[in-house]
Amino acid sequence: MKKRFQVLIYIFMYGSIVAGAILGLYLVERVEGPGFVDYHLVIPMLVGIIGGAGVPFCISLWNKKRNKKVPEVDERVISLLRKYFLIVLYIVLIGSGFALVTLYSLGVHSIETGMLIAVLSGLYSLIGLGFLIIKRL
Repeated sequence: MKKRFQVLIYIFMYGSIVAGAILGLYLVERVEGPGFVDYHLVIPMLVGIIGGAGVPFCISLWNKKRNKKVPEVDERVISLLRKYFLIVLYIVLIGSGFALVTLYSLGVHSIETGMLIAVLSGLYSLIGLGFLIIKRL
């Protein structure tokens, strides 16, 4: 029963990703005009999504076969992760506020969207790296 729900969750999650990607291609074509998007990109996109979905699924099945009844995380790891995310939340909130006040006081009144994307990508990468480190402790 539990394995069936896990498979349904994977199907729903990656089905939503595929639907969003195809919708994105459709919307780009509607905005930019016909002929802008090559729909032959759908096949590599689907192969990449299925490959990206298959690797974690196969790893989770392999780990379950190897460590039959050993849980992946215990109460100590959950407690460490809870403390880590609580600390990261406040650091990000206070750090972002401090950075914005500093930029405003220096005379910067507009920020490029590309710069925001770059900063948030780096921030998410650091948070994810910290998550992996804390999970292994």
